[in-house]
Amino acid sequence: MVQGHTLDAVLSTGARHGMAFELWQSVRGLTAVAFLFVAGLTFQQTTLRHLVAFRAKPGMLRRRTLRALRLVGLGYLLHAPLALLWTDEPSARAAVIRDFLAVDVLQCIGVTLLCFAAATRWVQSARVIATASLMVALTVLGASTLTVDLSVTGAWAWLTSYVSRQGGSIFPLVPWAAHFALGVAVAHWAGNGADKWTLRLATAGGVGMAAGLCLREVAGWELVALHLLRVSVVSLACSALSLGLGGRERLPRWVETIAGRTLHIYVFHILLVYGAGVGLAAWVGPSLALAPALGVTTLVLMASGVVGLGLAVASREGRLRLGLAAPAWKR
Repeated sequence: MVQGHTLDAVLSTGARHGMAFELWQSVRGLTAVAFLFVAGLTFQQTTLRHLVAFRAKPGMLRRRTLRALRLVGLGYLLHAPLALLWTDEPSARAAVIRDFLAVDVLQCIGVTLLCFAAATRWVQSARVIATASLMVALTVLGASTLTVDLSVTGAWAWLTSYVSRQGGSIFPLVPWAAHFALGVAVAHWAGNGADKWTLRLATAGGVGMAAGLCLREVAGWELVALHLLRVSVVSLACSALSLGLGGRERLPRWVETIAGRTLHIYVFHILLVYGAGVGLAAWVGPSLALAPALGVTTLVLMASGVVGLGLAVASREGRLRLGLAAPAWKR
């Protein structure tokens, strides 16, 4: 995610060619899919897997709802229309407002999480929610063929951003919310145990790959097929990761700590790369040859990691995870 945004922002157009670049583009196309799919996996593991206990504590649902709303708000805040303060040209101002109203990955995750949190309030069975999530995912993917060119005008024009790219969105709910829902369904089906996850994630990836190829070659549903193929590759990659971990219950402490600061790292690198017209995208722009562009990307990766660890050290939970503070029972 970090290297994809940074390298795309500073790499010159003259360097964007060749097999290596095409491979990088293909892998980069999996980043958002993986982000959403893993968010769905996490929701199943942290919530649906313990649904009875989750429903028994109303505060848990309230915290989950507030977290989802915070994601939506933060998504808009990262696109705050500050340029309106120094832009008078009408078309430029319209572009700034259009960018502000566009739906990014944070809004997509936040709204989808709100819907699933609501489901835990009204549905008592994790199996029912997981089954419904599969049906929702397939429906959303199918609906993308109808909404891809949808445009809404008038007072409700901002809603276009949630269902179509015509509103300027990069990640409208249709079809991107399907990846979150598929993550929920696949994680529930995979059950517990590393051996099950390895096999069943691979099976899900294989089935999705076959379905995507059939839809592309037989039905001609290019967009639906593209999303199915990408999420299938992510599922296969998760299976390979599960196999590589060999059933380990814990990752190295620093890896877990950085993973726990994903949102902070996301916000930091977005501000650094694109922030308010003074980020790397504006200051450097697509002007660097491959070697210096990779150097800048490495520096941004390192800075993002340092910020993640620094914020962890600043928090009690992070210090406990890193082993820098003794738990309460030892004090």
